Amino acid sequence: MLLIVVTFLAGATWGPQVSMQAMPNPVACMAAMNAVAQTIGASAKSNLNTELLIQNDGTKGLKITSGVNQRIMASLACK
Repeated sequence: MLLIVVTFLAGATWGPQVSMQAMPNPVACMAAMNAVAQTIGASAKSNLNTELLIQNDGTKGLKITSGVNQRIMASLACK
């Protein structure tokens, strides 16, 4: 099981940053995915002072979007 995190820092300026981490099982992967999503959300919220949405993306993953302009800030998945 692999946790994949794609963040879109500073919009298209820096392009997407991809991180992958091996996980021992699906339960551990889902727990880590939720923890990472909460951390990204808290960090972005304090830096941007905007509303963020963390929601299921329809494929057992999560996406974090800016509430103001609906820009995708991060996408997370367990594969």
